[in-house]
Amino acid sequence: MPPRRIFPLIRMSAFLARSGRPEAATRTLCYDRTMPVRSLIALLLGLAAIGCDDAPAPGPEPAAPVAVGSLVAAPWPVAERGGVRFLTGGHLYGRPGIGPARPASTFVEAEERIRAHPAECLVLLGDCFYQAREPEMTATLARLESLGRPVFNAVGNHDLAPDPEVYRRRFGPTWSSFDRGPARFLILDSEDGAGAMSEAQLAFAEAAIDGALADERIRTLLVFMHKTLFADALRTVSLSLASNDPNAHLGIAARHPEGLPFRRRVRPLLERAARGLEVALFAGDVGAFPSRWGFWADREPSTGIATYACGLGDTPRDGLLDVTVAADGRVTVAIFPLGAAPPASREARGAAAWTEEFFPGGFDETVRDYLDPDR
Repeated sequence: MPPRRIFPLIRMSAFLARSGRPEAATRTLCYDRTMPVRSLIALLLGLAAIGCDDAPAPGPEPAAPVAVGSLVAAPWPVAERGGVRFLTGGHLYGRPGIGPARPASTFVEAEERIRAHPAECLVLLGDCFYQAREPEMTATLARLESLGRPVFNAVGNHDLAPDPEVYRRRFGPTWSSFDRGPARFLILDSEDGAGAMSEAQLAFAEAAIDGALADERIRTLLVFMHKTLFADALRTVSLSLASNDPNAHLGIAARHPEGLPFRRRVRPLLERAARGLEVALFAGDVGAFPSRWGFWADREPSTGIATYACGLGDTPRDGLLDVTVAADGRVTVAIFPLGAAPPASREARGAAAWTEEFFPGGFDETVRDYLDPDR
């Protein structure tokens, strides 16, 4: 077996073992258990030395294993070795209170265009279901399965209603991590502990980020969540207020006056990662109401971390984010319109550009007054 086959098998086995599928890892890389360890090492070294100088050019990237916790465990499309491209957005169910039709009509009407899109997977940003009940779950999953690619979800509060165990029993863990091309995907559960995140999830996130920094193949770290846990500074609180019910975000902050664990435990790791990797954060708890924005983007001037929020509201402004990670790790984001009037990107103009119309008196002062009216 040529070395270009052996080492991907070893890596895949390690991935499957980390993903909680040791039996699959054993099937992926097998050897004679009676073989002495020294003989096995010698065999591997010998095979690695054969044909290294005249190895053929890399071909298409082999299909990667699907991480535990996916909504749709479809095979990965065969992609050219190098980068990765995917679609992402939240609130797939659309707008609250518009009736039993799910998902959002804008998504349903765009299904053919989504099937034709070169995205290798979809990463949904929570609230795929208005409630985790039948027949809504089966109907929504049937539409997602028809797209013919893996679908992941950063679980939202509606996905876990009325009984969180219904979702977990069907789809597995609510946080996970996997690699594709030069990118590590880290999917978090922002509903865990009402935004606090359990010790188990914090430890998982820390290990995934540390692992990305230690892996020379990883050039990009992508982090997905439902709530905008990263919108905890004045610069981005204003964006969060403009894009969803402000009580939800202020309520999370009020329950944790000492600061969210995301800021205390995860944020320092992200800032450290941003010194060597491209880092982009995505959240989907926006856009569910007609008066609220369904998209905003920003890049932190001090760290270079990019932050995006995208969610559907069953309005003409609906869209998904079309994300491309190049082989060198560079991230580019465009809007994939679902409705007739998608918003224009203002990322280059910074956070203030997104709030000029919503807060005409100046977003800093307006948000300060909102947060502390007695000051």
